[in-house]
Amino acid sequence: MDGDLIARGRASTVHDLGGGRLLRRAPGSDAEREASVMRHAASFGVPVPRVLEANGSDLVMERVDGPTLAAELLARPQQLAELVQVLAGLHALLDEVPPAPGAPWVGAETGEARLVHLDLHPLNVICSPSGPVLIDWTDAANGSRAMDRASTWLVLACHELPAEVEAIPGAREALVEAFLAAAGRERSRGGLEAAAARQLAQDLGERAHARMRALLASEGLAVPAP
Repeated sequence: MDGDLIARGRASTVHDLGGGRLLRRAPGSDAEREASVMRHAASFGVPVPRVLEANGSDLVMERVDGPTLAAELLARPQQLAELVQVLAGLHALLDEVPPAPGAPWVGAETGEARLVHLDLHPLNVICSPSGPVLIDWTDAANGSRAMDRASTWLVLACHELPAEVEAIPGAREALVEAFLAAAGRERSRGGLEAAAARQLAQDLGERAHARMRALLASEGLAVPAP
């Protein structure tokens, strides 16, 4: 049984199997590889849901209860700087994780490479009673930590945000600046071109792509043609 459908993303669905278990189904994904990466990250102290089973594109994990970090930001905007620090803290944990065996590579294989999540943003962090938990490891790979930080920067600065956030003047800018202050602007900027090239190849909408090109130009970096 698939259980009750409780969430739907761009490329996946999440079902409640009961007994504290969730099924994440992402057609075309390699759940066994993702499970291996998650276990690797967990072995180095990164908080991830415990993997129970992986088969084809189906991943069964423990259910982690709590609001997303995005929901917390909406509920407690006065604590924006403190909440965004959670993202920077997760990046700092990933800095200590060596490349995962069997994971794909983004960029050249070097001795400085680490595990990269590549989709670390407020919707993919669950604020559980025991602390933040990083979910959705579908895009995880081995590569540059600067590129991983830059990927978060691009999501916050360029992707479509919840309507409640978009409606608040200056909210996006405040979110970006709080993240860069916590994560390190220069440490993130070093991966901006590579992260933007990857995201510009995705179907994120022309508005998001236009924002990315504008951000690259504002940073004095090469801007890919539309």
